Amino acid sequence: MLVAYAWVLMVPMRLLYCQNHNCVRELRSLLVAQQEKVASLETEAAELKLLHNELKHEVLVLKVGTVVNQYVIELERLTKNVLG
Repeated sequence: MLVAYAWVLMVPMRLLYCQNHNCVRELRSLLVAQQEKVASLETEAAELKLLHNELKHEVLVLKVGTVVNQYVIELERLTKNVLG
């Protein structure tokens, strides 16, 4: 049994010298699994960063729209007061 803690691999000594245990194969499979997981997490992080930027843009558009709407309402109110 291999145990992975963050980026440190700990292999029990009894497994290193076991004749019917292929440590190299197990280490390779563990490294491949970790590389696939890292690639998956990097892809997910990139997608989330893109989504975050899109949402920031939408919030900005909503804020600008709200400010413009307030100005339009105020302009209409002032126009009604001046015209009549």
